[in-house]
Amino acid sequence: IWAIFRPAPPTVTKFISVPARPTPGETTQKPAPPQQSVTVPREPTKVPVVDPLVTKRLEWRRLQEEGEAALRKGRLDEAGAKFKAALATGVAKGATYTGMAKVAFEKGRFDEAIEHGEKAARMAGGTRARIVVANSYFKKGDLARASADYEKILAAEPGNKEAQANLRAAQRKMGK
Repeated sequence: IWAIFRPAPPTVTKFISVPARPTPGETTQKPAPPQQSVTVPREPTKVPVVDPLVTKRLEWRRLQEEGEAALRKGRLDEAGAKFKAALATGVAKGATYTGMAKVAFEKGRFDEAIEHGEKAARMAGGTRARIVVANSYFKKGDLARASADYEKILAAEPGNKEAQANLRAAQRKMGK
């Protein structure tokens, strides 16, 4: 038995052909019987229900990771574009603003780095955001503000080597 399936929404039609069987001593085949058609209702398509917020979060995570990878490789324009796209998902996180602050810092745009870093710190961006802000003040020459920020970081995280080294450097430059 050969079966041919031809989907035709909303039903499926199956055509079944049965070949003729020669009788003993017969040299020619009998013609095949006519095709029979059977209509079978199609099963409803199952579409997974996905929470739009989950989709946005997954998109944010992908863009965030791609931005961080581009930043590590020194591709600042690409990293900046990925972080901006991550913000556009509507799932704003401190890590995204921290990434944007790092890009601005590396490009020498210290005021912008401070703005993004402070936004990140308010959104629980953590020590990484505060370091970028303090380093930006340091580069701008506002050593008193940089020192104060490094001290705040060390109050929360006493073993932070970067904050310790940068605080010493700021104090040396100020003559302390």
